Amino acid sequence: MTNIGRKTIPAIRSHKGLPEALVCLTAYTFPMAKILDRHADLLLVGDSLGNVLYGMENTLGVDLDMMIRHGQAVMRAAERSCVIIDMPFGSYEESPEQAFRAAMRVMKETGCDGVLVARAAMGNPWIFRELRADGAEAPLRPTRERVRSRSVRAG
Repeated sequence: MTNIGRKTIPAIRSHKGLPEALVCLTAYTFPMAKILDRHADLLLVGDSLGNVLYGMENTLGVDLDMMIRHGQAVMRAAERSCVIIDMPFGSYEESPEQAFRAAMRVMKETGCDGVLVARAAMGNPWIFRELRADGAEAPLRPTRERVRSRSVRAG
């Protein structure tokens, strides 16, 4: 496969309103990312790795170090996909400072393109203001309605 360069966040944003769908797949390991990279616009390193790879009952046992290790493996394999790493539960809810430190640590240690702040942010909209680094308008605060509607469309 010819390396056409990694998809960027601005390139992903530019798809808004276009009829072509973006493809987002989940990868947890180097071999998985190597296989999926040519088929995806985005690769997500999800905290669901706790369930899928480690047999955990839920994702509460997944910590920042696990996400960083798996994120590094996926980044080594991904040549064209934009790589986003899930922020695990407990790594950002306490304060804006904690959220910023954790997000910057993930991005610095993995070289990923972005981090995903999920459901716990529903009650903490400050997270979106604090993590916005490009000066762009803050994303919409997630609500249960928006999460459900996106889940239905994606599923």
